Amino acid sequence: MNRNKKSTVFIAICLIVALASGVVSSASILKYHGTTKEVKKATFASAVNVEAEETEEFISDDDCMYVFKRTWYGYECKFSDFNSEYAEGDAINLTIKFNKEVQSQVGVNIDGGFSTISETGKEVTKSFIPDNDYLNIQIADLMGNESVGIVSITVDVTQKGAGTSSSSEGKGTKKYTKKGDYLLFSGEANKAYETTDSWLSYCSDDDWMTLTYDCVSKGKESWGLLQWGTSKDGKWIDGNSYAADDTNSTNEVTTTFTVRYVRKVMGLKKGDKLDSVKLAAWSDGRIKSLVLHVCSKMPRSEVLMQNGVTNESWNCTDVEQFLDLDGNKYINIQYTCENENNGGWTILRWGASVDNKWKEGTKYNASKKQPTREQYASIKVSDLRNQFNIAWGNKNGPVKLNVYNDGRIIKLWISDTPVTDPGDSSKAEVSKQEGKYVSPNAAVYKAVAKAKGTSYTENKNLSKKWEQYHPKCEQSLITALESKKYIVVDYTCKKGIVPTLYIKMKDGAEKHVQAVWNNTKQAVFSYEGIKEAFENYFIPTEIDSISISTGEYGMTINRVKTVSSSTKLKEEPIGVLGSSWSNYSTEITKYNSAFKVGDKVTVKVTFDKEATASIAFNVKGKWKASKALKGKTITYTGTPGDDYVGIQLNEMPKNYGYVLIKNIEISSKGKTNYDNAVTTSGSGAAIVTSSTKTVAANAGLSDKNIKKGKKVNIDSKITTLSSANKKIATATVNEYSKKTNAKYNIYDKAVNLNLKVAGKKVNTTKKEIEFKIEKPKSLDASKYDFAVVAISNGKAVLIPDTDSRDEIITFKTTKFDTIAIVYGDKDCFKELKGDKSLHTFTKEWVGYETEFSKFNSKYTVGDTVKVTATYDKAVTGQIAMYVGGEWTTKQAKKSKTVVMEAMPTRDYLNIQVADLNGQTSVKLESIKVEITKSEADEPAIHKFTKAWDGYTTSLTKYNSNYKKGDTVKITATFDKIVNAQLALNVGGSWKSYKLKGKTITQTVKPDDDYLDIQITDMESYANVKLKEIKVEIAAEVETTTATQPEDSNALHTFTVAWDGFETTFTKYLPEFEKDKEATVVLTFDKEVGAQIGVHTQESGWYTQSGEGKTVTLKVTTSDEYLNVQITDMKGNDSVKLESITITQ
Repeated sequence: MNRNKKSTVFIAICLIVALASGVVSSASILKYHGTTKEVKKATFASAVNVEAEETEEFISDDDCMYVFKRTWYGYECKFSDFNSEYAEGDAINLTIKFNKEVQSQVGVNIDGGFSTISETGKEVTKSFIPDNDYLNIQIADLMGNESVGIVSITVDVTQKGAGTSSSSEGKGTKKYTKKGDYLLFSGEANKAYETTDSWLSYCSDDDWMTLTYDCVSKGKESWGLLQWGTSKDGKWIDGNSYAADDTNSTNEVTTTFTVRYVRKVMGLKKGDKLDSVKLAAWSDGRIKSLVLHVCSKMPRSEVLMQNGVTNESWNCTDVEQFLDLDGNKYINIQYTCENENNGGWTILRWGASVDNKWKEGTKYNASKKQPTREQYASIKVSDLRNQFNIAWGNKNGPVKLNVYNDGRIIKLWISDTPVTDPGDSSKAEVSKQEGKYVSPNAAVYKAVAKAKGTSYTENKNLSKKWEQYHPKCEQSLITALESKKYIVVDYTCKKGIVPTLYIKMKDGAEKHVQAVWNNTKQAVFSYEGIKEAFENYFIPTEIDSISISTGEYGMTINRVKTVSSSTKLKEEPIGVLGSSWSNYSTEITKYNSAFKVGDKVTVKVTFDKEATASIAFNVKGKWKASKALKGKTITYTGTPGDDYVGIQLNEMPKNYGYVLIKNIEISSKGKTNYDNAVTTSGSGAAIVTSSTKTVAANAGLSDKNIKKGKKVNIDSKITTLSSANKKIATATVNEYSKKTNAKYNIYDKAVNLNLKVAGKKVNTTKKEIEFKIEKPKSLDASKYDFAVVAISNGKAVLIPDTDSRDEIITFKTTKFDTIAIVYGDKDCFKELKGDKSLHTFTKEWVGYETEFSKFNSKYTVGDTVKVTATYDKAVTGQIAMYVGGEWTTKQAKKSKTVVMEAMPTRDYLNIQVADLNGQTSVKLESIKVEITKSEADEPAIHKFTKAWDGYTTSLTKYNSNYKKGDTVKITATFDKIVNAQLALNVGGSWKSYKLKGKTITQTVKPDDDYLDIQITDMESYANVKLKEIKVEIAAEVETTTATQPEDSNALHTFTVAWDGFETTFTKYLPEFEKDKEATVVLTFDKEVGAQIGVHTQESGWYTQSGEGKTVTLKVTTSDEYLNVQITDMKGNDSVKLESITITQ
């Protein structure tokens, strides 16, 4: 059964994941008979399903998003409900988690038919490419449970695609002309990719492909599995072929190539007319993914391989690069043998397949005398190609540098010049050979890796290069980070790549943090390593996110754990150069914060031993290196083009296994390096936020004294606030409180902040130095306003907190000794800051509530007002009020002002920020309320001020022709939409007619001339005006109706302001595309104020307004919904919407 994406009605899904809602389709799916479903909100905890190793959390039915109480009753939904980025043709990984053991069945559309997946257990996981956006979940067996709940549904898009998993036969052509990555095919064993699409003819030479394949059977190492082919003018042409991995046929193989290469191997050219294109599969070969990359360049590097593991061969995945290389270039090899008993053995050998024949080439042996020493070799590209007859026009298969007998490739690279092997050393020298560097903390790191800790299961496969993954336990990792804490990542990677932590701070700063230790299966990250990378931040307070990043190859993240260790770490070197041609790079500003691009700098590097190395800068996009510099300390002067400096070891010094970088100094010509002159100590309770230049100058340390080696030291630590200092702080704040009536508390902990200049303690500086400290974690800082009292020598000053963040206090001080923390009600220190704003927004959608009358004393309910809200920064601001009894809003994107004109029905105003636009805080500077139309100016027959207050009159007053026995049509018009009633004597008794509207009408045959009009519900209105009464005798009504027919061609007739006409964009533009700007033209029969309301990506409700008979508005929407409203009737009793025109 094939369900298209329009057949399923949305179901209410976890509000955090989606806001779509609806009911379940009653159509019969499999054994689904149809029933009313009870859908429950899924909690965030159950949605992310963080799994701790020690315990398994029981999740009740009440905490599940949906509960099954019978078998074969289906839960229908969409993949896009759980991942808004999903689109038809995407490859996905689907995970469904239940709260109990159960036999479940999942129904999806695959390969043009309806397929089912049956599983027993608490979790269903499946990877596939569905035909459309439809998912059906059923329970086949409750396994003794009365009920079973769905805890969470996760949809991960593993590959953005342009089709389904079936071949594209008969599907028509597709044009891959727009920039993007298109999944052409993903199939099972022996299933070919075949298409009538002519992408091989029209795609650019530079467009390229990634092919990932394997063999599902063991024992077929080096067997041919796949081959390209095409039909041209009815004649078949064979192309390049691909073989199984030569060490394990089931290993996954990934290769990249350009469209040009595929064409050239088959003797084709761009523009050739082709009947079909095929990538055949046999011998249990499987195309796991075939991806076409359009309008991008294939990434290439002159470093072909680096840091290989023992017996890891190099497979050329880009033969085209090898064919196009200048024949005069060299391929250089740096290699070693890991087995000292294999002296003289062959450990590396070139090989290639050409025209389906395998040939062996040049071989390399381990040193006879020193088998484990690093060796160097070079081969000219032209010589290597000639060995195997590799050339355009031949069917070139794999090119490999095979490694065996415990050989290992350290580095394989392309160069203009060959390398020279230094040869074996003498026996005496061999005995002095230094081993590889071992960290002085290696034993600590190994113990941490083995420790149990608090562990979380991830089981996440990362298939892309440089992919970043936010672990399910991300928040737990951030919270756990403190001194002597470690994060350990258990991972699997065939290529020896080590994951990194990609950490982003709340202010936007972000960096990769390297592991301090790894064993190719576990990577250990220390708090100290993270703190070193972000030395000017509080860890973990200022961390926004932590993700795990892969390298040049994918990997699987198995588990993540946090471990504590009280063992004190020994000092590590700045960097380790562990082999010849190894390098280390760092930021220049880390060693000289005053550096700016264009400065001429001198870099001084100190090693632990004499070595030959180069120092390099990035200049105009290329690395410019010094000549080889020899010494224990080397120096180089240049003008960097960015903030990076590189240090590269040339040849490893004889008999040594590593070179340590002990110190780096960077000076700028004509500028003092203040970083060396300002030092910090203590526990880091306060972080200096002033520049080191400002610190030195404001502390009174001259450049002259800095050159003499004098320094400024700032020491900070947490301490208990003494009773004496608490009295001083209390007296200081009391002086402020007398003026402002601020209510406050003094925290019992303080920061001890000491300053030394040239070795002498300084209590007071002439100019301020800025610091930041953490707010007490025991307080809910979002509820309070903060300040500090700086105390020195018995004197104190109250200092405002200038930081808008909830977690941090930033302040400037000239007094050093004790910093006391003061907190009180929100905005209690506004005057101290000189802040005259009305309100400070630090979170989106948290409103500032007030009244119109507060900003205009003449305002009364019923007045039409123009409200202008002004912020100090550009934001998406919003004004909200009640209009016609309905909650009504107006937004302005990325603006400092929002303006809204309306007639509110309450003296209530709410100002909000819908989007802070990346800012931590925004101030509401002012609110202006102008009365554009006064309620008092409106004439009225009667003003109602309370419910059931009646207006009594006669019918003859409004129609002198009325006489007893006439049937009349009575029309009463008010200034607002109200609940009202008309009361008369009818049929010998008192009768009332309850009606609602701005205009109410009743046709009746009264007994007498009496009429009473009442308001039954004031609905928070201060007053309601009766503006008009019409009494029409039946004969007059008929005449009026006959001579003034309604306009049946109008789309909608509005009789009151803020009445809505709901419709869709596609009704007026069938080819309408969401997320693309549309122009909407509204045509009315009269001049009006009008607006349209739509849904956008940024806001659940967004409006645009205008005035006139023709109103033109532009908007970008997230769906098809359109709502047209009249904001101002302009005095008209009715307005017709004559037409809607939409263009894109």
